[in-house]
Amino acid sequence: MINTSKQIFLSLVTVIVLFTGRSVFTECPTWDELYMDDSLIELTISDPSMAGLRMWFVYVNPPVLGQCTLGHEPYNEVRESLLKDPSTQHLFWVGLEGDLLDLFRTERFYMIQGDQRLDVMRRLDLNLPTGLIQNGPSLSGEALLLFKGVIDFTEPVTIFYEGVMGSVPGEYW
Repeated sequence: MINTSKQIFLSLVTVIVLFTGRSVFTECPTWDELYMDDSLIELTISDPSMAGLRMWFVYVNPPVLGQCTLGHEPYNEVRESLLKDPSTQHLFWVGLEGDLLDLFRTERFYMIQGDQRLDVMRRLDLNLPTGLIQNGPSLSGEALLLFKGVIDFTEPVTIFYEGVMGSVPGEYW
């Protein structure tokens, strides 16, 4: 039999472990934290005579990043409806800032890894800004881009935007 002091100790340890686990799991990273650990990457399309268009990307397949970026329920709905095979389908959130939103065309995005090119399968515009990532810039638009293909997660992929002025790359992973 376990004596009373051991029971209290075990109960206290259990509460601490459960409380710590919950707070770590539910706490979402800030914009700067996502940027520092390369979970958030930036692409900027600019021309000296124009204001430009800045885009940020987050890979939202992993539940923690997806839920922190889109919210729990929207993420779960999107995951169920779009991600039929998460091993070959890759969902990215893209946030947009700038005056040149008319330049934002889905067919201009693609990813390269090694000699493999992955094109956008589907785009879903987000009507209301999610605004869930703390301390980020004011965005003028948000969307989800779904790419299809097998990716080696030990190697980086490069996301390209084929603009009027040429390709603009951003490396992920």
